[in-house]
Amino acid sequence: MGEEPQGMMDKAKDAAGEAVDKAKDVTGDLVEKAKPLVDKAGEVAISAFDKAKDLTGDVVEKAKPLVDKAGDVAGGLLDKAKEKLGSDKDGDADG
Repeated sequence: MGEEPQGMMDKAKDAAGEAVDKAKDVTGDLVEKAKPLVDKAGEVAISAFDKAKDLTGDVVEKAKPLVDKAGDVAGGLLDKAKEKLGSDKDGDADG
């Protein structure tokens, strides 16, 4: 009777070993099959990043004159506001 449990344990160990071996095989196959997809995804990501950099460069280049113009306008408005505040202080006897 003492051999029966040992025999069952041996069979369980063998079955577990086979399951581990099969899992390793399946995992290896999945890794092999997934590698080209991962590589392709990496290439797509790099390409998208490069295109984004190009687009960003184009946008910055095209926006620069607008930003410069906005800066000029803002500077002009600031100068006018300073003049207005200066003239208000000069003309305001109460404050």
